[in-house]
Amino acid sequence: MLPNSSEIKNMRLYEKIRQFDEERRDVDVAFVHPNGSNTYGFSLWLLGRGKGNTPDLIELTTNQMRMAFYHGKLEPLPLDGSRLQNLAIALPEGDIIGLKTNINPLIVYYNKDTFVQLGLEPPSEEWDWDMLDNTIVALKAADKNVDIILSPMTLEWLTISRYGGRIVDLSGTVFSGYMNSEEAVKAAEWLKWVGTMDDRRMPTSLVEGDIALAIDYAYRFNPSRIGNFEAIVRSNDRIGIAPLPGGADTTNVAFTTGLVMPKYSQNKDLTMELLRYLTQDTEAYYEESLWYTLQSDVKNEEVHDPYRISVLMKEMKRSVPVSTFLHVVQSNDGGRFKYDWIRMEIMNGRPVQETLDQFAQEFDTVYETFKADLESYEQCIQYITGKFCW
Repeated sequence: MLPNSSEIKNMRLYEKIRQFDEERRDVDVAFVHPNGSNTYGFSLWLLGRGKGNTPDLIELTTNQMRMAFYHGKLEPLPLDGSRLQNLAIALPEGDIIGLKTNINPLIVYYNKDTFVQLGLEPPSEEWDWDMLDNTIVALKAADKNVDIILSPMTLEWLTISRYGGRIVDLSGTVFSGYMNSEEAVKAAEWLKWVGTMDDRRMPTSLVEGDIALAIDYAYRFNPSRIGNFEAIVRSNDRIGIAPLPGGADTTNVAFTTGLVMPKYSQNKDLTMELLRYLTQDTEAYYEESLWYTLQSDVKNEEVHDPYRISVLMKEMKRSVPVSTFLHVVQSNDGGRFKYDWIRMEIMNGRPVQETLDQFAQEFDTVYETFKADLESYEQCIQYITGKFCW
């Protein structure tokens, strides 16, 4: 049912599903994790290659949802979008196609000691854009590093929140005219001004004082290689966190997955009964999603700090799914994201407009391939060929 988690210890979302199973004695709920499937690949049943009992709910990234729906693979969910608000994943036409489960938002990290030493006001939800800029200027003057890497994700966050644009059309499948718009260029120029190169030791560099301020995701997706954010933050008092700057109008962009119902489902009414059961209390569902997001990759890990929980909940609630979910690939460059070239091109002096023009065109080209053949999307994820896979 939730195929990207083969171990289900201490996950509150699973416990809620088990509770539904116990209350409905006439129902038998099973969790399925097919052998050999990629963590964020399509369900084999959705592609017509699954064996055994077919699951009635599967978990996909939001980009996969849109493409699967485009190919007629998913059933619209008759849920009350007004009640669910930001938990529902809807198309421009109004169809709800998914219910969020995994929400990994951006947050602010900072080294408390550095801010105290320099007499700087620590980041807070009251920070506006001028406060952020002035703090970065002060940190640079003191030879302190700032880690806000130029990536499609930070580009989208800034384009939306600071410059009032967007990097993709409402359907989530067309980037030309958006990713290379005037607003996106301004966002990329700002990220170039920040000047972050590539520190893959975050958050260890933050603990050691090599980085004074960073904006990054709440959780890493590959903790064995990069480091468990949650454990490192919890064990180091010198690390502070805060909501994103910009005030109430700031929109977060979160790595997001969610539950969808395939067209082939043989238990649609019962499936919808389960989804409505899970979301009876939306506040509780957000809390369950918080733990599910963390424990999807770090088993048995929990968040204990009430302030951190409040920051994560705030950012989850005001987040939108990131439009450029890129899968980590194992390749000669150590499994880097395939957007690294855009950062290097811009940081090395290539004109921002020219770089974004090329970037938008490449996104559109790959999406057209996925629109023509859903299997090509799966192959791109499973057998990386150097393309963007999101």
